[in-house]
Amino acid sequence: MPDNFISGNDSYVKLGAQSYSFSKWRLPVDGGVKKFFTFGSNFQRTTAGGIAATPVVEGPYNSGNMPLTVNTVYELHLGFAVGVELVLNARLSSVEFSTEISAGGDPGQCSVTFESDGAFSVSFT
Repeated sequence: MPDNFISGNDSYVKLGAQSYSFSKWRLPVDGGVKKFFTFGSNFQRTTAGGIAATPVVEGPYNSGNMPLTVNTVYELHLGFAVGVELVLNARLSSVEFSTEISAGGDPGQCSVTFESDGAFSVSFT
């Protein structure tokens, strides 16, 4: 059976319908799994908890064209490729700006962290 890997070259980030020039994203998802031991048992058991995600998008800071506001909930579209995207509502929780201090260095960068707000899904079209 052939492998069907997605390269990431066609990945994208949108807030609502607006595309942003972020160069990478990641989406850690936490299932809130709780560990416990039942009375008289030496073996671990688990139970499902609430599901949460902490999306992080990173890339060059586009001054004046990235109207991002901390504590605002955005509809975040994280695309792997055309027709394959993750969509979730997420509250912008923090922004980190950085720069390389050298001649000819990379442009100023920003790293934006969100926290999921509500249910989310994976969409394949």
